[in-house]
Amino acid sequence: MKNYKKILAATLAMTMVAGSSVMAAAPSNKSYVSANDYEATTSSDATGTVNGTGGMEGQVSEDVFCVVVPASVQGSNVATFDGFDFVMDPQKLITQTEAEKYVSGSSASADSFEADKTLYFVNRTDRKLDDTSDYVLVTNKSSMDVDITLAAEMKNHTGITLSETKDFADDSISMYMAVIGNGKETAIKEADGAEVKGTIKKAASDAYKIVYDAAGGYSYKLVSEDPADFSTYEFALTGACNDKADWLGVNSAIAPEVELTWSVEPATASSGTAPSISTTTYTVVENVATLIPLEFGSGSTAATGIESITYKNSSGADTVLATEYYTVTDANELRIKPSYTNTAIVQPGLTRQYTVTFNDAAKTKVVITLGV
Repeated sequence: MKNYKKILAATLAMTMVAGSSVMAAAPSNKSYVSANDYEATTSSDATGTVNGTGGMEGQVSEDVFCVVVPASVQGSNVATFDGFDFVMDPQKLITQTEAEKYVSGSSASADSFEADKTLYFVNRTDRKLDDTSDYVLVTNKSSMDVDITLAAEMKNHTGITLSETKDFADDSISMYMAVIGNGKETAIKEADGAEVKGTIKKAASDAYKIVYDAAGGYSYKLVSEDPADFSTYEFALTGACNDKADWLGVNSAIAPEVELTWSVEPATASSGTAPSISTTTYTVVENVATLIPLEFGSGSTAATGIESITYKNSSGADTVLATEYYTVTDANELRIKPSYTNTAIVQPGLTRQYTVTFNDAAKTKVVITLGV
């Protein structure tokens, strides 16, 4: 038994030694100075001083500005751009003649037309006469958000009043021209024209990557060709003439001109405008929805919707208006349903204030007044 214990102990000892030798031989990520450089040192002192020189591998900016815009609306090409040319047709001559001037004969410039319009853009790419021009599509392929600004004004319209709505209320000689920016119309006014602002979000995070090539070194390169990786913004013009007016006395030589200037630049942290409501007092009509135009703002301070609407009830307590009583339309209008206003405003004959809170970062609040 004693011999067995000795043999066992010896075996264990050998096993541990063997295990240690295996661990020592494990693969290493260490790199050593080439063995060819080694030589024996026999002096009593073994010393040496060595130096290592460092260098910057490179510096790459990940701020890339890249916006894609049709060539026809930029640079020297703007001098020949005719996509916003229009004709005023308050007597609907084009409709009454089925656009024969434009769609018939060897000089035909259009293939079809939209009937009953009073103003036509005549050089659309789809060769259709309509009251809305071609859209200009701006694609942001930048690695940053960008802000777009549209500024428009009307010129040479002596004798023709600019209306702020296409629903002409009287028989004055007037026309309506507006900028459409991502679906929202903004009328061009007599005094200050129209200004529209928006923000186009940056490209998807994996649309760019750092690459290297021998000629140019390191760079932050756009590698995606997938349209889904890029945000866009589109703008156009739309217009109308007052067909209630007597246009026979208008000088036929008058050639109104619309001038639209666009610009795109990198967005800044504080860029943009806050949401707002321009008109804050409204008269409620029984069985008719109350429509309130909203300004959602632009840039980093913009909102995308309404967070809540509150008011004080008859006891003076703050009350949240149920969302079933209102919606936000595609035209950016707050639509308060008559199912609410009939019983809350019209029938009791009340005037009541409501606080509209937008969903922007600042939770902008605007007080509106509804009454009979």
